[in-house]
Amino acid sequence: MKRQTYNSALPLLTRAVGINKNGWRGYYSLGIAQYYLNQGNEATQSLRRAVELNPEDSNVNMWFGIALAQDVGTRHEAIQTLEKVVRRARDRVPMAYFYLGGLYAKNNQYGQAADAFEHLLRAAPQIGERDKIKQLIEEYKEKAQKQKNK
Repeated sequence: MKRQTYNSALPLLTRAVGINKNGWRGYYSLGIAQYYLNQGNEATQSLRRAVELNPEDSNVNMWFGIALAQDVGTRHEAIQTLEKVVRRARDRVPMAYFYLGGLYAKNNQYGQAADAFEHLLRAAPQIGERDKIKQLIEEYKEKAQKQKNK
């Protein structure tokens, strides 16, 4: 996993969760590998199991939300999951704001998207592409204002 050779890691992780059905780290790692190998349904199932085994871990929940976000049918659950992450972890998992902001934008919730991206910039001052993110924030604020005026 550390070398990001997900094809090689997949059979080992599958075996690991077969042996230890209560090992949340195994399911977490398996889910991430499946995600990067474009195995969306499998990734969601593995990460759902990791959350069941370790519901308080913010990174596990963030990755579960990311996996859920890949399917329009589970987008609402993805938003709820990522909202839970930012409530619990606050600034310790700044990328949760990034994914949450993107989902809000896809749902035409532009004011909330702008807020999430603003929080991302405060939580991760070293993040790259700051100018692009600032531009997105302004764009979403304008769209939110237009929605209010309708």
